Amino acid sequence: MSSVKDLLLQLLDLSYEPETLIWDRGNTSEESVLDTKALGWNLICGVNKGSNQV
Repeated sequence: MSSVKDLLLQLLDLSYEPETLIWDRGNTSEESVLDTKALGWNLICGVNKGSNQV
């Protein structure tokens, strides 16, 4: 996969209904979180160690 968005689109193409994704903080970026939400998926993920956001 070249991006999280590509993964999400492929899951939808394979007829997976949006549910909840769980991944480690290595995939977490503002863009990936926004893409996940925009496509109807819920997300549980770690945050960068230096982040002060929840």
